[in-house]
Amino acid sequence: MPTDEHDSLLVTVVEDDRLLREMLQQVITVWGFRVQTASSGEEGLEVLCLRPAPILLTDLVMPGKGGVWLVREVRKRFPETIALVLTGQHESEPAIECLNAGALRYLLKPPCLHDLRNALNVAAELVNLRRERASYQEDLERTVRRQTQRIRRLSLSGIKSLNIALEARDPYTSGHSQRVRRYSLALGKALGLERRTLRKLALAACLHDIGKVAIAESILNKPGRLTVDEHRTIQRHPVLGEKILRPIIRNREVLGAIRGHHERMDGKGYPDGLSGEQIPLLARIISVADCFDAVTTIRPYRGALSLSETAALLNELAGSQLDPHIVAAWLKLIKGAVDAAPGPREAFREALTAPTGRP
Repeated sequence: MPTDEHDSLLVTVVEDDRLLREMLQQVITVWGFRVQTASSGEEGLEVLCLRPAPILLTDLVMPGKGGVWLVREVRKRFPETIALVLTGQHESEPAIECLNAGALRYLLKPPCLHDLRNALNVAAELVNLRRERASYQEDLERTVRRQTQRIRRLSLSGIKSLNIALEARDPYTSGHSQRVRRYSLALGKALGLERRTLRKLALAACLHDIGKVAIAESILNKPGRLTVDEHRTIQRHPVLGEKILRPIIRNREVLGAIRGHHERMDGKGYPDGLSGEQIPLLARIISVADCFDAVTTIRPYRGALSLSETAALLNELAGSQLDPHIVAAWLKLIKGAVDAAPGPREAFREALTAPTGRP
């Protein structure tokens, strides 16, 4: 039985007889419980709503809706509350009804103090067992969540390493994902995205091409024009990327950005033929960053465009392939970065993508 005042359990006593109610309050307090009282079922429910208690001791026959109604209401609203019922000998059927409604047991009036104390002690033990079980369950769930997060972090770290290895196979695309990540973050900040969204954008941009790990190197690094079948194979990489990451990354925005970064504003993109604002915002941002890095990087089948040529191309693609609002924001950033670091393209990239701390 609880004895510490701060750990003692609260008992709600509902009894319409004032003398019996006060007597019950006094003796139950002496036994180490805290007590709150009410004189009717309706008042008892109000008291419990204001101050929920784990144990209810209620009379069966009272003015108003009575004890059976109170036990049923308490079971609906406070299913963890343990109910004890006081009843006269001639009220056995309603008392049994209370047991069926969820009461732990009933005691005859006037109550034998020994029996009442035992009933309260049993109720207190049940309450404490439930609390221990709930605490154990919370600890177990917390441990499972931590382990799950750890496994996901390790899996994600492995996939990022795989992504780096993928790019290392081709010197022309080495560092592409990290540059797209930095470009995307610069764009996201310019567009006023909140910190949480920027973190999602950074992750999606970093892994936007991860689906290419499932594409043959002979197709990825083919110096000449791709065949129709090879082109279709390449177009599968956004779907493959989403499929690879779905067991690890549960966030729909991140997965949607990876799947949708090759969609076009005019609906002629892939894999789903989305158009306009049907395309997730993060995907539209990554599209601009991806396009910019692609055309400013030397490839085996073409040279890199100058910044002025790139700006003209982006303007040409705005509205058909790329989101014009995002292109405008990017061109503004390009102008600022060029002004800050005139000269070689690498100096421009360094100015534009200089780390500014975690997003």
